[in-house]
Amino acid sequence: MDSLYRGVVTADAFSSFEINVTQNLVVSAVCRNPDVFYPVEGVSVPGPLDVNTRSWAERVMSDNRDDFLRMMDRENLLVMYEIGERSPWVEYMVYDRSGNEVYLRESLSLTKDEESGDIMGVIILRDITEQKLVEKENRRRLRVIEGLSVDYESVYFVDLDRDTYDIYRRNSYITRYYGDCFEETYSGAIRAFADSGVYPEDRGHFLQEMEADTIRRKLQSQVAARFIFRVQPDHRFPPQRYRVKLVRTGPGDRHISNVLLGFACVEEEMQAESAQREALESALRQARQAAEAKTLFLSNMSHDIRTPLNAIVGFTALAKEHVSEPEKIQGYLAKITESSNHLLALISDVLDITHIESGRFSMEESPHEVRDLITQAVDLIRPQAAKRRTQLAILVDDSLPKRIYCDSMRFFQVVSNLLGNAVKYTPEGGRVRLRVKRCAPSPHGYVSMEITVSDNGIGMSQEFMEKIFDPFERENRTAVSRVEGSGLGLSICKGIIDAAGGTISVRSAPGRGSCFTVNLAFRIAQESEEPEEESAVGRKFHVFRKKKSGEEKSLDGIRVLVAEDNELNREIAISMFENMHIAAEAVENGKLAVECVKERGAGYFDVILMDVRMPVMDGHAAARAIRALPDERMSQVPIIAMTANAFEEDVLAAKEAGMDAYVSKPVDGKSLLSAIEAVIPARPRRGT
Repeated sequence: MDSLYRGVVTADAFSSFEINVTQNLVVSAVCRNPDVFYPVEGVSVPGPLDVNTRSWAERVMSDNRDDFLRMMDRENLLVMYEIGERSPWVEYMVYDRSGNEVYLRESLSLTKDEESGDIMGVIILRDITEQKLVEKENRRRLRVIEGLSVDYESVYFVDLDRDTYDIYRRNSYITRYYGDCFEETYSGAIRAFADSGVYPEDRGHFLQEMEADTIRRKLQSQVAARFIFRVQPDHRFPPQRYRVKLVRTGPGDRHISNVLLGFACVEEEMQAESAQREALESALRQARQAAEAKTLFLSNMSHDIRTPLNAIVGFTALAKEHVSEPEKIQGYLAKITESSNHLLALISDVLDITHIESGRFSMEESPHEVRDLITQAVDLIRPQAAKRRTQLAILVDDSLPKRIYCDSMRFFQVVSNLLGNAVKYTPEGGRVRLRVKRCAPSPHGYVSMEITVSDNGIGMSQEFMEKIFDPFERENRTAVSRVEGSGLGLSICKGIIDAAGGTISVRSAPGRGSCFTVNLAFRIAQESEEPEEESAVGRKFHVFRKKKSGEEKSLDGIRVLVAEDNELNREIAISMFENMHIAAEAVENGKLAVECVKERGAGYFDVILMDVRMPVMDGHAAARAIRALPDERMSQVPIIAMTANAFEEDVLAAKEAGMDAYVSKPVDGKSLLSAIEAVIPARPRRGT
């Protein structure tokens, strides 16, 4: 190859090599940088082209190694010359002796030696490290800018040394309000922007944070820095909070000159964070209050349950000691019964308040006589009022409709609770008044009713009235502490009234009595609509399907099957029926009950008492299995549910399982006989 031509093309080369492709030979080499082109095993000049190529390729970084080997393949070079591709090139990176990255561009010029006919080539390597680092930095800077652009509405590239900036992206809001602020210098633009729009209280902080020396100091030890400031271009609107993000574009160990600035309005975000924080704090407060309420609940329940239990245990022990004294035994049994009823009422109240607070509370409406509803509640309280010589005045407006739709049990609970409290907290010889009247006009078909219960008793403090409807709340006064009660009655009343869409309010003062006012709206019932005999919830029993017949019913000679898993309860039931001269058999679970019905045959049992919660097969499943028996007489035997569950969903579950009636535990003989009489068909007496 002409030496003059070779000298021209290699004048600015980092290194150059002359090769004979035809003869697979590296002819000569000129290496101007020994730190990069230090001796490599397998590389020799002159030497075989393919061997030198493979040896040098070991120093080429893997990302470009295949490209290098492909270009320098001898057969490939011959083909490229034939097709007219005379100037191939490839870029790659190697490490010098010190481990520094060096980027090289290898260019190849292919020619033909006219004398020998061999294909010759000149390889020229140029150092493009600086160019590559610039490109790499630009790509990194672009990625940072693009990353900022995702979350920041305005992005600027700032040269702190030159005090200049370039706008990569700018929010239209900033342009509209601060277009005049964009002076040529960075410092001038920042000052103008601060003067015209930054909230006065934040202006000094903003200018200090955006000063070049502050930015350099912060970014020396970290890649990015942030701060918040407020903007208020128009005093008609509240200030808006903005976040600034400053990102260095080079390593922190060098002088920091180039910085990216991102601006984003974060007012909505911070308001949302504040709302979320308040919600979390509120949830934490509620959790703490719930924990405190749980502790208080358990403490009160422990006290209130132990009181009647202590009486039951104590009077039982006394009865054992005086078995030969009938009069004392009768007195002890009466007190045990009274304490048992108190305990049962307490448990019922706890179950009611639990259902109310869990949102599973339901109302069952049916037509009832207004005066009958009031009379039932008043009759319960009259003995208590007479015992305390309390004057009980009942005033019911004649303008009220005769009948209304309501949940009679819930109506009874509200009125009897309010009357009972009035009597309990009124000293002997006091006065209690119940007033029921019609209020302002109501929608067609409805009546608005106001129920007022007032007394001249001990009254309440203003502080206590603020929490009077909270569970277990009782005023801490000597006159109150002597009065028996769980503190759940008014909470239950409030829950019932809220569920019915009504309101309850109270007026009171210590020593001057109290007045509770309830406002409720009821649908008016027509004269032709039959009232319900029983409300399912809270009654001792409820009948779903009565056996109607003109003949008189008799329980003489009937047979009863009792399905009950608790041994003591089975014993009590059998003994109860023996005292009634009724034949009874008992089984331990629902599966045995079904088998017993099938074994005894059709017509053997007149009624089944079915506990609901039993092992192997529960009462609902057993009832459905009996109703599915092929023999009609066997499948239609009356079934009465016996359970401690006392909520509306439990009643409905018993009805849907095919049962005829529902008896609430603890079962008493009177309620049980009433339920049995209601569900068995009339029939001739069975012989003994």
